[in-house]
Amino acid sequence: MATDDKARSDLATHVRMTASALMRRLRSEAAGITGLTWSQESIVALLSRAPEGMSTAELARAEGVRGQTMSTAVSALEQAGFLRGEPDPGDGRRTVLHVTERGSAALTEARAVRQRWLDELLTGFTEDELAALARGLDLLDRIAES
Repeated sequence: MATDDKARSDLATHVRMTASALMRRLRSEAAGITGLTWSQESIVALLSRAPEGMSTAELARAEGVRGQTMSTAVSALEQAGFLRGEPDPGDGRRTVLHVTERGSAALTEARAVRQRWLDELLTGFTEDELAALARGLDLLDRIAES
């Protein structure tokens, strides 16, 4: 491998490891506060962006999991009061899932906890560091959107 290829590969590894570490840290900041696990929060967040609701099968496809796995997760979320199911008006055999007020409040709180943590952390950065971070985020956005 050429030196440029090795440097690029090392940078890719660093990006991946840093992104993973940041996600773990963000998860831990709101862990236990809302009553939602990270995967449950992901389901609630997905449904919160779908005002028309989604079926369990649609959720499973969107999250890239098996239908049985999603059914188990949805059942737990319904029992805890974070989601509610109702018959599809166009097909009574199908259940459409929606986020409840409790689910919406838990999602809002988890996001707020993470936002406060980041806000507080960034107060310790210099103006130059904040500018460098903003530039780096533009590049990370390009990676995420590709």
